[in-house]
Amino acid sequence: MKRRNILKTVLLSTLICTMAAFGADHVVVKGNPKSKVYHKAGCHHYAAKGSSAEFKSEPEAVKAGYIACKQCGKAKEEKKAAGEKK
Repeated sequence: MKRRNILKTVLLSTLICTMAAFGADHVVVKGNPKSKVYHKAGCHHYAAKGSSAEFKSEPEAVKAGYIACKQCGKAKEEKKAAGEKK
């Protein structure tokens, strides 16, 4: 039983270290090169086959000539409007 717990601890430690090492380079925005539309990580179109362009931020995608999809753009406008009301 001790050996199993040691193995679990080693695997968990490895997983945590791996996540910490590669977490900084995660992709926040994916875009479709044909349509020039981007999707944020929370969008249900984020994992679409056509979304092959990867960006680390929204401004980076916009700078590359991409626009937000309808859902992502709508969420952005709602967030902006909520900020103006405060």
